Amino acid sequence: MRINLKTFEFVVDFLLVLGLIASFCQFNEVRYLGYAISGMSVYLIYQIEKEIERQRHRARFHRRIYRIIERRLSA
Repeated sequence: MRINLKTFEFVVDFLLVLGLIASFCQFNEVRYLGYAISGMSVYLIYQIEKEIERQRHRARFHRRIYRIIERRLSA
């Protein structure tokens, strides 16, 4: 089963909220687990943003190449 990037971003955001809530817990083990989940979620959000930018760049590149080929074929 494949999930798209938006669904994965939603899951990571949910994990971030869960980690932030767990980091306020009284028990040290749960607090440390909350810190770890929050840190991992922030890293994954950063990676998701980089992937979105890569996809935008790839789409711009393909549009540019398509226009160049279209001009060459019509000329």
